[in-house]
Amino acid sequence: MFAGIDYETYYDKDCSITNGLNNYLKHDNFDAYMVSIYCGDNFAWVGHPKDAPWEKLDGAVALSHNRSFDQPVHEHLINEGIIPQTNFSEWHCTADMSAYSGYPRSLKESLKHSLGVVMSKEVRDNMKGRQFNELDKEEKMELAQYALFDAKGCACLWEKESDEWPSWERELSQETTRMCWEGVPVDEEEMEKAIQVLSRKIFDSIDVLPWTEQQAGALSPKEWAAWCRSQGKEPPSSMAKDDPEVQEWIKANPEEGKVLVATHDLRGANSLMKKFITMSSRVEDGRLAYGLKYFGAHTGRDSGDSGFNVQNMPRGGMYGADLRSCIRAGAGRTLLVSDLAQIEARCAAWLAGETEMLEMARQGMDWYEAQARSFNMYKGTGALKTQNPKLRHTMKQMSLGCQFAMSGNKFASITGVEYEDAVTMVRTFRSKMPKLVSLWGALERDMRGSVGETYEIGLPSGRTMKYRNVELEKGLSAEIPRGGRMQRLRFWKGTLIENATQAFARDVFMDRVLALRKAGHNVILRVHDEVVIETDLDNAKEASEDINRIMSEPPEWCKSLPLGTDVEQMERYTK
Repeated sequence: MFAGIDYETYYDKDCSITNGLNNYLKHDNFDAYMVSIYCGDNFAWVGHPKDAPWEKLDGAVALSHNRSFDQPVHEHLINEGIIPQTNFSEWHCTADMSAYSGYPRSLKESLKHSLGVVMSKEVRDNMKGRQFNELDKEEKMELAQYALFDAKGCACLWEKESDEWPSWERELSQETTRMCWEGVPVDEEEMEKAIQVLSRKIFDSIDVLPWTEQQAGALSPKEWAAWCRSQGKEPPSSMAKDDPEVQEWIKANPEEGKVLVATHDLRGANSLMKKFITMSSRVEDGRLAYGLKYFGAHTGRDSGDSGFNVQNMPRGGMYGADLRSCIRAGAGRTLLVSDLAQIEARCAAWLAGETEMLEMARQGMDWYEAQARSFNMYKGTGALKTQNPKLRHTMKQMSLGCQFAMSGNKFASITGVEYEDAVTMVRTFRSKMPKLVSLWGALERDMRGSVGETYEIGLPSGRTMKYRNVELEKGLSAEIPRGGRMQRLRFWKGTLIENATQAFARDVFMDRVLALRKAGHNVILRVHDEVVIETDLDNAKEASEDINRIMSEPPEWCKSLPLGTDVEQMERYTK
């Protein structure tokens, strides 16, 4: 038996999950005033959690459309003695399942696109800042109907889509939730120092600005432009730090440029400060719980969640504060960090069947050296990395830039290589990897042949990437989930091979993550193709060797894929 379970809880501006789940559950105004349970033909129930027939759910599979919310609320109520201990056999997230199935994550959008069911969130939206006991009888009835509809929606989605959600993906979904709840160990003292340093940077930056002495209006384009003109200077069309026009303007106007740079520093320090404050507010017992969306992107990769994106932490220090290094192993513990080297390049070559360089990589050769030798660009006896590092850098540029059908002009603009050299490199890459070039064309050709239908790219793991309602009217396009809804986007051979390669690489990486967990390693963080493991300091050598072994073994469904990895031991996460 499976049961859709949905909790309704009080929320307002201050009592909100956006301030961190633990803070929300501990807030004085937190109140889980209603739970809805839907078990299909068995029974449906809605009311206060303390009155729910939990004994009927022994051994049931629990379903919620946001398990990372409903399950902690449920366990919080158990710990508070409000409801009895329950004995679910499993607890799955139908939002995760919907994402895997190629639909937007929200229940509203999932029901619309999977089952053709329309729902409204108006009732829930109207509950902001309102206690349940303030509602009249009719409002309580409307809320109960809404809540039961949510629970039923979970159950109906599960009934339709769950057979296509493999067990290993379900396991990964649960592992993602566990990892986020457990969180990462952090250095609270270092975080506080960083906040102080950034506060000083913000103060110093504002002090440079002639038109204000406070945050309000400090970054106003209107005030900036007026000040420039008062100095007899015409301001650039934007204030953006990375705008080439802005950079040239600063060089041409060094004195006024100092003021513009101060606005950049203020914006950057403010942004980083918010991250540190968010981190600091969510620390409990020396650990930072965080959010991460399983299957957050169309390719299946993770994406950030809950107001603090661990996928986008800046590398190195900025303005005297280093966010990554605040993730620090506790006493007697250490961090082991491992990634899959050149995973996208290896996966693209494997999909295309570029056997020569794959075989050299299987013998343990560095990927870029294997590619250089396969291209007949290096025939030396020593390792390319030491004998000709400049050539290796060139091969890296070619591999990263050309594998997704990039043009010479685009390659030049991204890498900084002269246009003529860029064109030569693109032509060389394509001539030396004909099977990959052929695969580009095949993917686009197949999609063009799927007009009016759903185009699917099959992956080695067994899953498929779905591109719904293919059209050619305004160029090749299809609908995929993006920004919380189905969006029509344009596609061509470059985006298709990039999607397929990244999806394949994601599946390989996630398979290895689960292998690490099964071997007993405590995975505390995933960042793109990198995994962070926390272990005992006195067991670091043995653990490192085992992690290296596991990360170097390809999954069963692509045994011939050569993987490369390394394992770094560190006290602080600085990679």
